[in-house]
Amino acid sequence: MTWTTIGEYIEALSRIPTGINDATNGGHSALRIWAMGERAFEHAAADEISVMGRTLEEGVRAGRIGLTAATTSSPST
Repeated sequence: MTWTTIGEYIEALSRIPTGINDATNGGHSALRIWAMGERAFEHAAADEISVMGRTLEEGVRAGRIGLTAATTSSPST
C-alpha cells in the first residue's frame, strides 16, 4: 500500500491503467475510527467531531464523492 489519505489513494488509482470508472465514498465507521481510535464506539467529543468534519472535507476536496452511513444506532466495522 502506497497511500494513507484519500488524495493519495486517488492519485495511486490514476497511475493504474483501468477501463472502469471509480467513485469513492467514505464510510462513517471508518471515519470515526480514524478520528477516535479505540473510542470510536463511544460518544464523540466536539474536537473529535471537528476532526471527522475536516477529514471528510479533505476527502471531498481530493475527489471523494460523499459519506456512507449505516442505519444502526452504533458504528460498526
